[in-house]
Amino acid sequence: MDALTPDLELRLRTELAERRVAELTAALDNMKVEMDRWRTIAECRLLPGRRTESALTRSEAREWWWRLTA
Repeated sequence: MDALTPDLELRLRTELAERRVAELTAALDNMKVEMDRWRTIAECRLLPGRRTESALTRSEAREWWWRLTA
């Protein structure tokens, strides 16, 4: 089998690198879309009935802590 000429090898490596960059870019875009989708789901679940720590009474906070240590 004949060795590739330097120009041909360079062109093939460049095409392969460009394909890999395109695949990685597509994967990253997909991850961003999924992250935004999951963030939206989490916000919808947390925000409507969300109770902040300051909204807990002292007894509720204490009960919560003791349940963890029991």
